[in-house]
Amino acid sequence: MATLGGCAALGPGATPPLARIYGTTPLSGNHEPGPPLIFIPGAFGTTLQDGRRERWPSSTLKLLFSRYEDLAMAIDANGESASPEPLRPSGVMREGLGFDFYGRLLDALTQIGGYELVAAGSPPPSKRRALYVYTHDWRRDNPSLTPGLEQLIAQIRLDHGAPKLRVDMLGHSNGGVLAAWFVRYGVARPAAQGATIPVRPGRSTVGRLFLLGTPLRGTIQPVLAHLRGEEIGLRRIPPEVLATCPGPLQLFPHPDECWLIDREGNETAADLFDDETWRTYRWSIFAPQAQDRIVAQHGGGRAGRDYLERLERYFARQLRAGQAFMRALSQPAGPLEVPTYLFGGDCSPTLARLLLDTRGSYPRALERAPSKPRDIDYAAVMQEPGDTVVTRRSMTGQAQGLAPALARTPAMFLCAEHRTLSGEPVLLDNLLHALLRPTEFGHSAVGYHAVTSPSRARISANLSPMRR
Repeated sequence: MATLGGCAALGPGATPPLARIYGTTPLSGNHEPGPPLIFIPGAFGTTLQDGRRERWPSSTLKLLFSRYEDLAMAIDANGESASPEPLRPSGVMREGLGFDFYGRLLDALTQIGGYELVAAGSPPPSKRRALYVYTHDWRRDNPSLTPGLEQLIAQIRLDHGAPKLRVDMLGHSNGGVLAAWFVRYGVARPAAQGATIPVRPGRSTVGRLFLLGTPLRGTIQPVLAHLRGEEIGLRRIPPEVLATCPGPLQLFPHPDECWLIDREGNETAADLFDDETWRTYRWSIFAPQAQDRIVAQHGGGRAGRDYLERLERYFARQLRAGQAFMRALSQPAGPLEVPTYLFGGDCSPTLARLLLDTRGSYPRALERAPSKPRDIDYAAVMQEPGDTVVTRRSMTGQAQGLAPALARTPAMFLCAEHRTLSGEPVLLDNLLHALLRPTEFGHSAVGYHAVTSPSRARISANLSPMRR
């Protein structure tokens, strides 16, 4: 993937004047409506409610102090599946604890980009582009969410009176993973080992795909969450709650990725998707403290132990499902059937693998080098360029030692962390440019104009510019 430099920094804190660039030109969408856009939030990006009561995130106080044990999905008696009931998706996270989630992105699209946020089933705007948000239960596995996405597109076509209308699709983080699966396989689920999934051309429903900070080859962060709990505010969602949610397991590093090294810096043979690895190392729901909590919280005695056994069976099944999902997602697809554009951060050291420490009563997976490291540069072995959550390689679908899977895909990389990426002014500038000037892509000329905020942005492309 060729990387082009050459943008000049305008000084610390400089940001592109988006309203001036897009707000008074035909590109704003007020001139001629373009294709509808579906935005798919990432994990934790959709609010969840029980009836009229919001459970996620609920309130600032709950974000700070809750362990969110009410997010656990109900596992059936055989440990084969889990129900998301009674929680249902209800909206999109704009901000929380003083941090922007998707507020800046949505405001840029609607206040500057000429989009109008509408609900499916409502008449589309006549002079602006329609923007839809696919709110979904991010706890669930991605393939189970694709029928809802298909139904949304069908309703959009009905609302527009255009049975062959193709939409643009914008996905952030796991929302991008969901979008990539849908474009490739539609509503199909991962096949059993050795079987193949019929590829469904996405071009019939999706015109263009935009991916923001999307871990196409997974990320180590959900592994850490299953080891220590998901950090939310001042507390953590415990591993036994996360273990009921299959969605995060489909963000684990690809099965062929090195995810765990020994103290010599060598790759271990531990299989991330084999429950025996977790059981042997006594991690997650197999940790003694976690098992005591699980038994106590589910009636104690025989009832509690029965639930623990069901949870262990369920966790093993979902690990295998996550492995099948990631392998299918990374299968060579030949020429892309839907034009795809990548946006991400690559300036920050980003954890890509953990360090196995066998000292003590049971092994630990460390995210940092020991206090007295050996003559090994652990940081160089454990970290890669990325956005602090997703590595650059994962964003481009690049296996270790091979060329990027999306080598001919226009891509923009900038200095931004994962949690701030979707609201970065430079990203929004180039995203709006791409969305509002669809004919700009496909030209053989290479060049762009962008400002940095405050360091630099880069375009990687063999096909076309992001901004001229």
